[in-house]
Amino acid sequence: MERNLHSVLGVNRFASQDTLKQAFRAGILRCHPDHNPRDPEAAERTRALVEAYQKLRDEKAIAAQRREARYSPVICSPDTACPQWLSRCVALVLFFALSVGLFYFSYATINNRRQVFRPMVNVVSLNAMDAFGDDNYYAKTDRAQVQTAGIQRQFGD
Repeated sequence: MERNLHSVLGVNRFASQDTLKQAFRAGILRCHPDHNPRDPEAAERTRALVEAYQKLRDEKAIAAQRREARYSPVICSPDTACPQWLSRCVALVLFFALSVGLFYFSYATINNRRQVFRPMVNVVSLNAMDAFGDDNYYAKTDRAQVQTAGIQRQFGD
């Protein structure tokens, strides 16, 4: 897989020709084999810099690279491996999700009952007047039955 030419030079993909030239010169000074005689990878990095700069000087090559990058996005790169702990976590999450789903499906199949919403019975329903302790509220209702949210409640003495 070919690396992104702009990332080899360390510039933005919309960089001008002057910026490319400056980045190339700085990169050559930084990793040339004559400046780094003890680094065995210096020659390889220098070759990559020269190749990237030569390709990016040509406007047609730049247009081709942008067109290729637009229509072929890289989702998973073979150069970068997924960490082992991440793949194990994903495997565990999938295992538990599938297990719970299978359990629920088998439970629903065996019982063959539809889950229906059933209203709660004997639930204490507080309204704003109960919370603030307004005694006039009870006087206004004349201690009659008050229907609150479909549940009938009678005020006691």
